This record gives sequence, structure tokens and C-alpha cells, in this order.
Amino acid sequence: MTSTEVAVIVFLRCPKPGQVKSRLARRIGADNACSVYEECAKRVLRRMHGIRGRARCFVFYSVAEEKEEVGNWLGTIGCSALIEDMCAQKQSDNLGDRIIDAFRVVRGKGYSIIGIVGTDVPELEGCIVEKAIDAVLHASEETKRSAAVLGPSLDGGFYAMIVDCCGMSIQEGALDGIPWSTDAVLGETSQALGRAGYLVVSSEDAGIPSLRDIDEFEDLCEWYRGANTLSGEDALRDVANNIISDFA
Repeated sequence: MTSTEVAVIVFLRCPKPGQVKSRLARRIGADNACSVYEECAKRVLRRMHGIRGRARCFVFYSVAEEKEEVGNWLGTIGCSALIEDMCAQKQSDNLGDRIIDAFRVVRGKGYSIIGIVGTDVPELEGCIVEKAIDAVLHASEETKRSAAVLGPSLDGGFYAMIVDCCGMSIQEGALDGIPWSTDAVLGETSQALGRAGYLVVSSEDAGIPSLRDIDEFEDLCEWYRGANTLSGEDALRDVANNIISDFA
């Protein structure tokens, strides 16, 4: 399968203080929380940009009026190639509605294997998404059913959803009732996809890891403990070091 048939959606908020990472901001302030989010988003976008030979990357930004601002920001981080594939998220307070609408938009552009990732998981690598894509392709081909894979977050959510939309698309309302921002998200979403008719491949069978997303100060500290053992330059590690020094 070529990149013309595989797409990855990145949900992005324009990195502005007061508009991102509200739970983290309650502890470290809006400016610091924005700095953390911006560095996380840069990492994820650059890595998804890096697998564009395998999958086309679509950036779905959260506020329609911020299209130009988001495009300019993408240019400053070396991802100007993504500007032509920017789309506005559906205006809804329900994350499930926004996810399903984004899948609908990208499916309408001719893509059949579609993934979606967030921008607050610093260890999300392009190769992890590629593994999930491979698992979905393999399961769909072996079972003749539409398959799906969820990349599990350590807090009980998910950092990625990859779905075979060739045979069927996720219908409106399929993700209704998911208790977003709780530790039940992964399990409830898996069940919802199963009820919708998808074969849900486990992360173990797909060979993809559980990863930490950064929502709380404690998440940042835990991520930093691991990252601090690595050598080389790391802008997020430097940001985290300064914040933890001030707030720990």
C-alpha cells in the first residue's frame, strides 16, 4: 500500500499561553505549560513529517480563525510541507465528534488506512505509527475485516488510533459516551470500535509500546527522569529542567 492510501492526522492546538495544557498550567503557569506543549508538538510533527513517504500527514488545527497563524508556526519549525494539508477541526466540545469528523474528511480525500495522533506524547516516534499501520494492514488482510489499533497511554488513554476505513468508516456517534480525560478512555474506545464492527488488534500484538502523555506536572517529572539519562541536545528536556527546578 502506498502513501497515497495511508494518512496520519495530527490534532494540534496553536501554541498560545492559556489555550493549551490547562491541567499542567494550574501547577506551573500558562507560559510554562505552553512551552512544554510547543516543544512536544514540534517533536511529534517533525516525526510525522518524517514518515510522509509512507503516510500523508494532515494537520487539523483547533480554531478555524488561526489557520494563518498555525501555518506560519509550521514554517518556523521546518514543517512547511504540511501547510498545504491543514484542515480545521470540527467545532465541537466532544472529542469523539472531532475525531470522527476528521476521519470523514480524510476518507473523502481517498485515504483508506487513517491514523490520528495527539501532540503531547514526546516519545511518539514515526516508526511506532508505522508499526501500527502494518498491524492494521496485516489483520485486515488476514481476517477480511476492517481492523483498528490503539496506541495505549500510561494514564489509561490512547496516543494513536489507526483504522482501516476501506471497508467501512467510523459512523457518527460511534464514540459517544467515552469518558475523555479519565483512565477508562482506552478500554471504552476499544469497546466502542468493537461495537462498530472493527477488529481491534491489541497493542501487544501490534508490537507498539505504552507511552506517557504530559498532562500533569507529575507526568513532566516522570518523563524528565528518563530523558535526563540520554545524551545529546533536547529542547524539551531543557525546558523541563528549568521548570522542574522552579516548581519541584
